[in-house]
Amino acid sequence: MAGQGKTTREYAAQLSNDGWSILYICIPNTPHVKVVPIPTSHGVSKQRYPDIAAVSNDHLLLAEVEMNLNGAVAQDIILRFVEMRQSLMNLELYSMWSKKVETVSKHKMPPIPVIETRLKIVNGVDQRSIDLAHQLQSQGIIIV
Repeated sequence: MAGQGKTTREYAAQLSNDGWSILYICIPNTPHVKVVPIPTSHGVSKQRYPDIAAVSNDHLLLAEVEMNLNGAVAQDIILRFVEMRQSLMNLELYSMWSKKVETVSKHKMPPIPVIETRLKIVNGVDQRSIDLAHQLQSQGIIIV
């Protein structure tokens, strides 16, 4: 079974094959190179790093990769995506962040993005986690 880092790299490659431009990838427990953290609206001391950030036309994709889905993971994912969406919907914060991303990634960012959020679950959804998957989907998080 593939681990979280391998799955993150494979999913980023799949997104690239599907036409997404990968802005950056964050692999757990490795140095984050050319990664631009998303400041939260709670202040500059708190930042978020999606596992994968990608862009396609006017769409900005924020993706997280988790080994398994349980209650704690679901609540943490909801919190992370809510905070990232709130920040990036603030045009001033988005403008500052996207300029840094363009400089680092060399990819053109949309002026006003359509934000997509996805959760890749390495071990998949099973009968014990199906209700949690539905809860995430009700929050606008696509399960892949």
